[in-house]
Order: sequence, then structure tokens, then C-alpha cells
Amino acid sequence: SYVFAGWEDESTGVYLAPDDTEYALEGNGAVFKALWKKVDISALEGKHYDASALPVNTQAELSFTVSNVGTEDLRSLSVDIEGSDGLTVLTGSGRISFIRDGSSITMTGLKVVATESGEHAITVTITDRDGDVWEKSFTVSAE
Repeated sequence: SYVFAGWEDESTGVYLAPDDTEYALEGNGAVFKALWKKVDISALEGKHYDASALPVNTQAELSFTVSNVGTEDLRSLSVDIEGSDGLTVLTGSGRISFIRDGSSITMTGLKVVATESGEHAITVTITDRDGDVWEKSFTVSAE
């Protein structure tokens, strides 16, 4: 979901935080633009194996894309990844220092091992420096 991140006076470039309650106008007025944060997390893709057919007891590498679909640049993002029972996440955390609005970054090197056949969930959680959280769960299958 979108998170309100403040206002920008486009005529002066002044940023107003979401909790600012007053602003002194200069000149002939102001043109305010609302700033929003939103992260989109794409589907998982396998490097050597399809995410819908992971081999059991074999390390598989997956990737996903993190997109900034808001109007505000995102900074200092932490990435945490967890697997359900029967799926061990070997590399389950990371950091993204910056994503400009409208840009994307592909996260590679997510290593998992399915210890049981069947469907398993992988949950990707992204938290920004303000504590705003975006989360998406994916289903992978192991044979």
C-alpha cells in the first residue's frame, strides 16, 4: 500500500514532513505536490531451476525485483526473507541503500533448499528507514 511521505512546494523545492502543521508562504503562493512511498516486489525467478519445480535437497538460487512505484526516493531499505516449514533460506537478508522513484533493483543470490516436496511459502519483507513495511509472499514447489 501507499504511505504518505509529506509535501513538496514545487515553486520553492521546500519539503514539508507529514507532521508539519504550518508553512509560511513566500511570494505569490505555492504549488504543493503530495509525496508517496510504495514498493512493489516482483515474482521469484530461478537461476538454474524453475521456482515452480525446485529439486528437493538441492540448493537453488532465486531472484526478485524491488520497484519503487511511489513519488518519493527510498533510502536505507532492509530486506528480510523467510521460508515456511520444509524450505530453508540460506541467504535471507540484505540492504538496499537507494532506489529513485520509478526505478527498480533486482535482488540476486537468494539461496534456498527445499527439504520436503510440496508447496512452500517464501515471504519477502522490506522495511525503510522510517519503519514503513512492505511484504509479499510467494509459493514455490519442490519435487
